[in-house]
Amino acid sequence: DHLQDSGKKLADVQWWPTMSNRKVYFVLQISAHQYLEYYSGAVQDVVAVARDGRTIRFPANLLRPFVTQDGICGEFVIEFDHDNKFVAIDKC
Repeated sequence: DHLQDSGKKLADVQWWPTMSNRKVYFVLQISAHQYLEYYSGAVQDVVAVARDGRTIRFPANLLRPFVTQDGICGEFVIEFDHDNKFVAIDKC
């Protein structure tokens, strides 16, 4: 299950020190029913495993532009700055 109730931290990700902006690629398959848990307040964050094996956690509302009647499905890239602050998210 990609959706989890958790704290407020934007991202829990381990980085290599030489990277300026960090891009993390991951795949999501979240049903419309699962994503509705966000709207009910039961869930705040999405947790995913990146292609390189790292775990990433970010606010579920960042996925709002990608929600369809079937939910959210596909490969995504999320970018953070050197302070782990959100920069952008896109579908690949």
